[in-house]
Amino acid sequence: KVVSLLLALLIFMMYKSSQLSEKDFVVPVKIVQNGNLIAVTSKSPVSSVKITVRGKSSQLLEVSENDLEAYVDINSQGMGGTYDFPIFVKPSDRLVLMDPLEITLGKEKLSLTVEERIFRYVPVEATLAGSPARGYQIESVSVVPPFVKVLGPKSVVEGISFIQTEKIDIQGITRNSVQTATLAYENGLVQIEKGDQYEVSVITEPSPLTKEFP
Repeated sequence: KVVSLLLALLIFMMYKSSQLSEKDFVVPVKIVQNGNLIAVTSKSPVSSVKITVRGKSSQLLEVSENDLEAYVDINSQGMGGTYDFPIFVKPSDRLVLMDPLEITLGKEKLSLTVEERIFRYVPVEATLAGSPARGYQIESVSVVPPFVKVLGPKSVVEGISFIQTEKIDIQGITRNSVQTATLAYENGLVQIEKGDQYEVSVITEPSPLTKEFP
């Protein structure tokens, strides 16, 4: 009798399972990195994962990608290296209330290389476009403030020698020029300290004239 009861329960569960529908979603994987480590990748998000949701057909019709959040938490590691981080899924409150509900992942781990997060101050250099008028030359160029704070992976930040400004037009100038400019640097791995615009001063002077006499 016990065996018959267990078989009946198994058949019942299999029948109920066969009545469930499936719906697939491709969800971006977010990286939780609020500690001393940062993922070394230029894409955000770095990857996507296939998530299969099983439930009643009538309930699945209302489910969308917005009801699923996939993420990895790199704060579980204490030092840089390459690790296989487990992928977690956070369903929405509406999705949790569905019964029955099954959620499966196309892949359970994501391989990421992480590095120590550091910051340093690097020089700001002006980018000049054009040249002074005939008979004049540039004596000096200065930027205020002369440094900017950058934050990011150790290997990337240590490789930055300077940050350039956007182009400053000095075509045909005959006197000293003072212009404001923003920084021209794009790298998704590096954060640049936000501040006021940078003041670029270009000092000109008459070019020395030469003439040959027989």
